[in-house]
Amino acid sequence: MAERRDASPLERPRQRLAHLLFAGFCLTALAGLIWPAYAWLGNRVKPYILGLPFSMAWIVGWILASFVALVLYERALRRDLALRPGLARGSSHPK
Repeated sequence: MAERRDASPLERPRQRLAHLLFAGFCLTALAGLIWPAYAWLGNRVKPYILGLPFSMAWIVGWILASFVALVLYERALRRDLALRPGLARGSSHPK
């Protein structure tokens, strides 16, 4: 009998959505940290935010947003993995 293979991550709707949202965030973060978006939005000194010049606070904000996005992305992938029977916890290989 042929063994049934599990669908690839891109074929599962929840993981596909998580991948697309995270890829969209990465592209947005990239655009916000390089020219021309940084030159238009983040390249100034005032106002000061928590004692930091705006340009530095802009970069720190994107770093914090990236951390939050990675945590949410990882939780979404783990939730999808936990909902699928037959897989070991923390592993993508069948038992």
